[in-house]
Amino acid sequence: MTTIAELGLPAESFALDEAFGQCPDLTVDVLQGVAHNTTGLSNLVWVETDDLDAADAALKEDATVTDVEELGDIDGKWLYTVGWKTPVSVALAVLLEDATMLGATGDGDGWSFRVLFPKRNALSIAASVFEQYDVNLRIERIYELGTGGEHGEYDLTDEQREALEAALENGYFKVPRDTTLGSIADDLGISHQALSERLRRANEILAEVAIQPPSASEEAELRTDD
Repeated sequence: MTTIAELGLPAESFALDEAFGQCPDLTVDVLQGVAHNTTGLSNLVWVETDDLDAADAALKEDATVTDVEELGDIDGKWLYTVGWKTPVSVALAVLLEDATMLGATGDGDGWSFRVLFPKRNALSIAASVFEQYDVNLRIERIYELGTGGEHGEYDLTDEQREALEAALENGYFKVPRDTTLGSIADDLGISHQALSERLRRANEILAEVAIQPPSASEEAELRTDD
């Protein structure tokens, strides 16, 4: 069953704890996906703060990052590329081994992630590895994507789920990709165009899930792990 998990990590166990300590109003929003470079993993992030100069200095001095570069700004937010040093890269590699990050936000209260797992046991494996290293990975909420339910904004058709799971399991969303759309389409016995459209619609649904938290009435029906 395809699963979206909301996860939490304390900043001191992950990244930017020093920067958040120096700039209490600093918020970092990590964009979807992770890129590989010669020094490890990197992300594009949005930075929000009342004091950009202080935040910029704090980010560049933080012991968990490298290659911090401001790219531009829009509507009071600044876009940065941030490279992660080895401990953070390892944590991300473990978390995203068989998963795709939909987004992450960090601030003085810690980090929260939305991660898509094609199979539920992938989440269990990641949590077990973190536990072995005494890192408190909190599983705050789990959504299981269904079909034909009354909350249509969370629903995938059988064909969309099949396409999404095949893409995830074959490493299509990894950077660099492990496969191509053509190869997955051949495996599924459908055209390249049909697969592309199914993935486009599935990603649109997942994007809606990522940016629109459930209402109070829907929350009562979500499976929650303490």
